[in-house]
Amino acid sequence: MNLEPETILKNRYRIIRLLGKGGMGSVFLAFDQNLEMEVAIKTNHNPNPESTTQFLQEARLLAALHHPNLPRVIDHFILEGDEFLVMDYIKGQDLQETLDQNKIFPLDVVLSYAKQLGDAVHFLHRQNPPIIHRDIKPGNIKVDAKGTCILVDFGIAKTGSAAQATSAGAKGYTPGYAPPEQYGNTRTGPFSDQYSLAATLFHMLTGQRPADSVQRALGKAVLTPMKLLLPSIPDTMPAVFERALSIRSEERYASVDEFVRCLIDPSYQPEVNKVETGQTVRIQPKATTKWLIPSLGGLFLVGLIIAGILVLPRLLSPKDKSVALSIPITQTMEPENQAASTDTPQPAAAAVLPSDTPQPTATESPTLSPTPAMERIGGGGRIAFISNRSEDGLDQIWTMNVFMDINGAFVTDEPQQLTFDPFQKSQPAWSPDGTKLIYSAEGPAGSGSEGKEIWIVDLNQPDVPAKNMTYLKGDDFDPIYSPDGKYIAFVNKGRYNDVRQIYFMLADGRDARRLSLEFDEYSPMWSPDMKLLVNVIQVGGHQYLFKHQWVGDILPTPFPTPRPYDQTTIFGQLGEVADPAWSKDGQFIAYARINGKQYQIYSADSKTFGAKKTLLTSETVYNRWPAWSPDGQWIIYTTKEQDSDQEELYIMTSTGLLKSNISMNPANDRQPAWQPILVEE
Repeated sequence: MNLEPETILKNRYRIIRLLGKGGMGSVFLAFDQNLEMEVAIKTNHNPNPESTTQFLQEARLLAALHHPNLPRVIDHFILEGDEFLVMDYIKGQDLQETLDQNKIFPLDVVLSYAKQLGDAVHFLHRQNPPIIHRDIKPGNIKVDAKGTCILVDFGIAKTGSAAQATSAGAKGYTPGYAPPEQYGNTRTGPFSDQYSLAATLFHMLTGQRPADSVQRALGKAVLTPMKLLLPSIPDTMPAVFERALSIRSEERYASVDEFVRCLIDPSYQPEVNKVETGQTVRIQPKATTKWLIPSLGGLFLVGLIIAGILVLPRLLSPKDKSVALSIPITQTMEPENQAASTDTPQPAAAAVLPSDTPQPTATESPTLSPTPAMERIGGGGRIAFISNRSEDGLDQIWTMNVFMDINGAFVTDEPQQLTFDPFQKSQPAWSPDGTKLIYSAEGPAGSGSEGKEIWIVDLNQPDVPAKNMTYLKGDDFDPIYSPDGKYIAFVNKGRYNDVRQIYFMLADGRDARRLSLEFDEYSPMWSPDMKLLVNVIQVGGHQYLFKHQWVGDILPTPFPTPRPYDQTTIFGQLGEVADPAWSKDGQFIAYARINGKQYQIYSADSKTFGAKKTLLTSETVYNRWPAWSPDGQWIIYTTKEQDSDQEELYIMTSTGLLKSNISMNPANDRQPAWQPILVEE
């Protein structure tokens, strides 16, 4: 609905002017002719049947809130397909306008505002279910003539459990104020509002917004010490902000109230961390975002911290273009007089990879919306994975690129199907030069195949069908290239007995030799320096990490005795292991640790053989097949929700942050492999 000035809604609200607009809706100043006062009317231009029902339920919830530091919701209605939320119009200047004038707030004023805002946010968190604002920032805080802070811009509430991940439709974040968990599909909660409130107060005190949380999570930016920005700040205060602004939610204060109390009263001793959880109502913020930089490159000089880091450059290169996953993302409400964003051309589709047989009729795929230029992440090329999303319903190999868009979301180009023959595929692995893929699959009758074989596809020869590399009796699986590209290790079961045994052969398939002699061994991986072949060994029904080590040349040496990877204990410090993967620089091993039916991904320091290890996944109980990005900054893995059979690909930083679903498809996607070099398309 196009609302021009003097338009009357519901025979009651007369539109005065547009206050701001974003991708999902607009905010208008209007006059309530019944109550004879000015009001703010928010519109949602993109409703659907599910969101309409949700809108009505949650608008009623917001209307029941009464707090001196929150605006009232006066009315809500649906008219000609648009949703409307009528709220108090708060006169006065928002805090962002003051900051834009290069003004810094005095400490006593900041503490007063902190108390008011903390009370309001804590009030929201105490509701049943709790309400999470998710877009606290200076631009959403107004101060009236009496000095009262009002937290505004609630958007439209989204109900849900605090234990559930952020839904696609509720994404929103503002760089500098949004915590890292708000960028992906990670859980948000009261702890997320705590971060945003702390970031807002930090900006008010220092005149600089904190470094973006995603850049901090990736190790490329640091939180500038407050003493450098404001030497007069009380000595106890920087530590309070550092805790509330921790990139790990579990390290923050137990509640917003506790954070504010520590800020105001230096003698207050908080309890041991027990971060607020519980059901939530997530308030959709209106935000755009930008992000992503890998790895910290050393210490920053104080001068650089003061002069350079505070103004973060735009991080996205115009080099690569793609189309975004169909995820609606809310945008920042921009003043009407600002220039509109420029349109960007539809990018070209990604190159189609070769296949063994002619491509069948394409399956219907969701409509993807164009985005501005994006930057490919990970330092490599496409991601190969197994999916049954094709028409035949078989497990085939697909590939896609992963990007970050200008809004800070993970996006992919349209996945391309690589294999089409009527056999189930599994376990794709790239050659070191990124030109070939090997995988496990059965072959057609009469081809000499005696079970699952190792097959190879050459991407530089799209007209050449996949080649069988093994022809061994039994099943061949778990293929992997050596780092120098000379060898392929794989596992055979059934040639001599029913025990899984490791083989290796030359990269062209010649001279296949058995490495295992009597133990049940599988999941081989080479150390980057090729001094070790590490694999899982099953002993008494338990899975541990063992290693084979050569003296001299690899190929002539038969049956090197497997030894525990970590010889400091009987079975090592890693626990029971599945799906090990070595980072390209050799520093870390990612693996799925088995605990009954649960699989959790860990990262272990390879030099300490697991003495130093970090749990990366804890939100779900089934996480497998971690695959490192070539630059070592990202891990793609397979996850499955409890009581669900659907497998999906997720991405996270190498430290377990910014988890986000990159499958967004009802099919099963699993076993990712990241192309080791950047291939231009």
